[in-house]
Amino acid sequence: MKRAGVFFVLLLVAILAACGRSAEEVAQVNQSVLTAGAATRAALPTATPEPTSEVATESAPTASAATNEVVGDATNGEVLFNASFNTSAGQWICANCHSTGENRLIGPGLAGIAETGSTRVEGETAVQYIIHSITRPNDFIVPADAGGPYPENLMPQNYADLLSEQDLNDLAAYLLSLE
Repeated sequence: MKRAGVFFVLLLVAILAACGRSAEEVAQVNQSVLTAGAATRAALPTATPEPTSEVATESAPTASAATNEVVGDATNGEVLFNASFNTSAGQWICANCHSTGENRLIGPGLAGIAETGSTRVEGETAVQYIIHSITRPNDFIVPADAGGPYPENLMPQNYADLLSEQDLNDLAAYLLSLE
């Protein structure tokens, strides 16, 4: 727990240090935060559950389709959710477009994604749906809500190139923890 606390202090310092800086300087700060997160994750003991079945999709994590368990670190997933990524469309932060509650920012709110994600696309578990939605966001666009329809290409299309399989597992673990 102490390491996680130290990491979150580092994250806060990095966020505060990024205020008023150029995009290049922010990218350097974000990279140092991600590096610190990887070092913290590597230092923590981990237990990897044996999956009961492999999910067979191009970008899917090692997961149990039956139990919807994902092999990921929710703490690092939260860090990634709040980190910025330089994409072909500019600099993006998941939390700038998606709330962890039910309200819509630019994209849909993600509260309860563990339940709703398992029913969005027939034959996909919530884990598969989350990773599919991150890596190929135009394949299934959430239906219109009170804020109007979501257009294609609203979400960057190259997260599959930017995020490792472990990053995707970590993001899925974090998103599944949202109630």
